[in-house]
Amino acid sequence: MKAKYSVLRVVSPSQLGERKNQDRAVFCRPSSDFAVCDGVSSSPYSAKAATLLTLNAQLLLKKPKKYLPKMVDKLQFYRQRAVEAGIKVSPSYPEAMQEILLEAGKTKLQKSFQSTMIAAKLSACDDGIRATIICFGDSGFFAVNRQGELLWNNLGLNDSGSFNGLGNTTAVLPDHFGSDKGIIIEKQFSPDTEFILCSDGFYQSFEDFSGMHFWLKDNKDRLSEPAARLILFRELHRKLADKCGDDDMSLIWIYRKDT
Repeated sequence: MKAKYSVLRVVSPSQLGERKNQDRAVFCRPSSDFAVCDGVSSSPYSAKAATLLTLNAQLLLKKPKKYLPKMVDKLQFYRQRAVEAGIKVSPSYPEAMQEILLEAGKTKLQKSFQSTMIAAKLSACDDGIRATIICFGDSGFFAVNRQGELLWNNLGLNDSGSFNGLGNTTAVLPDHFGSDKGIIIEKQFSPDTEFILCSDGFYQSFEDFSGMHFWLKDNKDRLSEPAARLILFRELHRKLADKCGDDDMSLIWIYRKDT
């Protein structure tokens, strides 16, 4: 893995409309652990949840069945503290209005600290690459061969690879842990497989997987240059804004050096 592959990591906050900055992405050396977390826009403190999950990605991927429940407990603990602290309402409002605002704030805080998570530990094995993958929500994991064929993904893409209709509703941590909406899976891939982890903001700026993969390949050199990368992502944000509204974008692309 180390000798044959390069890694591109990009986090690009939304640029048009509301400034969110709730995406996080991390690449942990030398263990080849990767994670992308997309804090839920409507959830208070979602950026903190995404940060907490990425900072603990190595531990979660080491023993996910042991440590993921503990992380869920931690997110729920922070949520409960936020609910107990409540929100501040100006005393200048009428008493009835204060009660309404306090109740609305409590309801919103009961959905705080929400984030998606897509994470993978990749390691070389005798027959190729072994992957431990954690999937919660609509952030994407894509395994692709050298011919650009999609080998596996967590989003259930059909044969066309279309992204239309994805990213509208999603499972999140901590709420959907233990449900059938999140998975921890072991996979094995051939030695020449490449991998993409990204938030829905990134893949939704394309019509389908083939278009996204072509864009990455076509712009590989420019993506390695900060100034050129900034221009490329600015254009993606414009495309996404025209399509369905701008959003944060995060990307980890693990590709072979000889491609």
